[in-house]
Amino acid sequence: MTLVKWHVEVLEQLIKKDFKIKYKNTVLGYIWSLGTPLIMAIIFDVAFRHVMRINMENYSVFLISGLFAWQWVSNGLNGSCWAFLGNMTLIKKLVFPKYYIPLSLILIDGIHFALSVPIISLFLYIHDLPAFYWSWLYQIPIVFLLQMLICYGLALVIASCNMLFRDIERVTTLVVMLLMYLTPILYPLDLVPSEFVLYFSLNPLLYLIESWHEIFLHGTLPLLNVECMSLSALVSVIFGMYVYRVISPKFAELG
Repeated sequence: MTLVKWHVEVLEQLIKKDFKIKYKNTVLGYIWSLGTPLIMAIIFDVAFRHVMRINMENYSVFLISGLFAWQWVSNGLNGSCWAFLGNMTLIKKLVFPKYYIPLSLILIDGIHFALSVPIISLFLYIHDLPAFYWSWLYQIPIVFLLQMLICYGLALVIASCNMLFRDIERVTTLVVMLLMYLTPILYPLDLVPSEFVLYFSLNPLLYLIESWHEIFLHGTLPLLNVECMSLSALVSVIFGMYVYRVISPKFAELG
């Protein structure tokens, strides 16, 4: 039990440290985490629904539920580039599980997402939709956990590889931006031409975002989505830990 407590305390201290660094010398602090996707939702709502004339019921709610979840993915993966490089003093001086560093970053953005759920509920209420489903009590924790594991595995790969090749940061930024448009966040999957649906379905993040849409808009969680996300989470964490274990012995000299 003492060992478990020690691990929890290490992770807790890392999260506190990252929180302080993230919001140091900012006036609005955490509000930026809510404001960014809200502003993006307004911009995309105007662009897609009013300019490009996308005819979709409750499009604003569709947008906001996907954008908050995507912000977790985007911030987590982009932020992980410097997870190890930015903490070389800790890595060289202290003995602790180094793989907790990217995990703390992912958890911080996960906390931000969890705190955004009331905002999504408010959007649902404003649009005369149910602002709460009892099924959320188990659906949200399931998808939250799976998203955390998927992001954590990818963050381990990115953070470790960036120790070897600093280009990884730029590659990550481009890939994350590309994935945003290849994942049904700004548009429903129904708008994707049938000949491309198979290729879109190979994107593991598709099932993640679609799950949040289903949960918030309909209070449902398709079993297929859970199965695909579970497989993605398993592969992501295993591959992430493998890459970490290969590169981590060289951290001291690479940093």
